[in-house]
Amino acid sequence: MSKSVSLIILILLAGCDIFTPRVAEPPDIISDPYAWIIPNTPELVLDNIANAIKGKSKENYINCLYQDTLASSYNFVPDPSVLQQYSGIFSNWNIQSEETFINSLLNLIPDGSLNQFTWSHIQMLDALTSPIIQADYIMNLSLSSSRDNIPAQSSGTAIFTLQLTQDNIYQIAIWEDLASDTLATISLLKAMLQ
Repeated sequence: MSKSVSLIILILLAGCDIFTPRVAEPPDIISDPYAWIIPNTPELVLDNIANAIKGKSKENYINCLYQDTLASSYNFVPDPSVLQQYSGIFSNWNIQSEETFINSLLNLIPDGSLNQFTWSHIQMLDALTSPIIQADYIMNLSLSSSRDNIPAQSSGTAIFTLQLTQDNIYQIAIWEDLASDTLATISLLKAMLQ
């Protein structure tokens, strides 16, 4: 009888996968394609700026900008032709100006619209104290209205001087904007949306 019980147990164990691990199911979490990426390398700052625009995130946009009350803070240098036309707007440009700009811009973009912000020709420039990134940008937005003739498409060249914070993340200390063709620049959008 012990032989038959042993045989039955052996058959059950051999034919049953009860003791083998099952394949794990993928998580139900849907990740946000425009989520904040901890910018522990200079290039990730570019991703965060693009994602903030595409994902309509004011917080992520502002988090890309260097803010330090003890040292020099963020500075925006507009395209020279825009500066000539809107010099008064840019004379005291600061983080609050950026908040006004990004709030106004994001309010013009309908929820669920597809917006594009792409970087190209990315170059790391030599810098003794802070990394400098130069990159061309193209931004195409689906705007809900044509308020004040706000251009839906802009392009230019951004030159970012980055600062490594005490938290070991990179933020933009100086943002220089230059026109690269006949399209509007981010400088013009910032001036128009103040």
